[in-house]
Amino acid sequence: MAWLEFTIETTPQSIDSAVTALSARGFSDLVIEDQSEFETFLEENRAYWDYIDEGLQKKLQGLSRIKLYLEDTDDNGRKRLDAAVKELGLTMTAAPLPETNWEESWKDNYPPQEIGDRIVVLPYWLAEESTDRLKVILDPGLTFGTGAHPSTQMVMEVMENVVKPGFHCLDLGSGSGILSIAALRLGAETAVGIDIDPKAEDIARENAAYNGFAAPAFTALTGNVTEDTALMDTLAANRYDLVLVNIVADVIIGLAPVLPHFLNESSTLICSGILDTRLSDVLDALTAAGLTPVTLPEELQKTVMSIIYDEIKKGETGSREKFGEIDAYLRSVGCDCAILGCTELSVYRTLHSLPPFYIDAMEILAEQAILRCGKQLRNV
Repeated sequence: MAWLEFTIETTPQSIDSAVTALSARGFSDLVIEDQSEFETFLEENRAYWDYIDEGLQKKLQGLSRIKLYLEDTDDNGRKRLDAAVKELGLTMTAAPLPETNWEESWKDNYPPQEIGDRIVVLPYWLAEESTDRLKVILDPGLTFGTGAHPSTQMVMEVMENVVKPGFHCLDLGSGSGILSIAALRLGAETAVGIDIDPKAEDIARENAAYNGFAAPAFTALTGNVTEDTALMDTLAANRYDLVLVNIVADVIIGLAPVLPHFLNESSTLICSGILDTRLSDVLDALTAAGLTPVTLPEELQKTVMSIIYDEIKKGETGSREKFGEIDAYLRSVGCDCAILGCTELSVYRTLHSLPPFYIDAMEILAEQAILRCGKQLRNV
């Protein structure tokens, strides 16, 4: 079956009346692309966004149009549409769509994703694929958490160095349950996933089942721990070895006062999804809550900058002695891993073959760029 895509150009002022007129004439399943609608959506959901892709904003700038689809043999529908567009005084273009098996083609967007040294994220239809890695099997696309986002991947890489057999984990803002499932795959005894979206609870439970996990190993709950005191008290009755918060800065800041209730003296808290411009805000909130984020002292931060600007950028290999001071400090304060956040430190990691303790954020971004282009990763 072949289809035609019709694009009707409107204005922000006329798009609502055009949609109403087309619907009244029997045209349904209209796709609306409008800058003002997009901006309204962002404003109404401001708490969940820290960053909007500049390319997406540019693509929608000044845009106001309606799209709909008809079978190429639907001559009557085409005539009715032409008449409606003419009556509305609008312009329309038509283009054929390539014949595609839409029920299957969307799966091409979810290839296997190898993360860190031990984990591979697989869509459920590839669950039987042979691999030496720990499988995290998901039904992708239903809620946030497919493993494609760099913040999720960095958390999972850190977890490879943190999770120990018998751990009890709490995943705040669990979405698809991907991090809880990864924790269980890595040897945790239990994982509790909590999200404010009721749909996420069911989806996380279904994804856990794909991996062979159910209560009591995995528990999915719905609620807001900052507002539901009964829920917070229930969770606080059990202190957790690992607490995961992969959301956005403002949500982490809002959660900061209650996080100590879920931690013991030896717990690890992993926060992710934070823009570099919001890092200080998050650190201030965590500190005010009585938590102690690990950051380099000023002198060691100067050492990092010296390695970057005085050595690597000038074509040198970088001082092992200087980096050794940084490494010794990180390990002395109990860090389970460290994330390298700039290109020059990625170069240093390659030149000196740093151990898995160091996670390369640039490598994760590069891998995602390759995968999003539909290409396969290969080891060289």
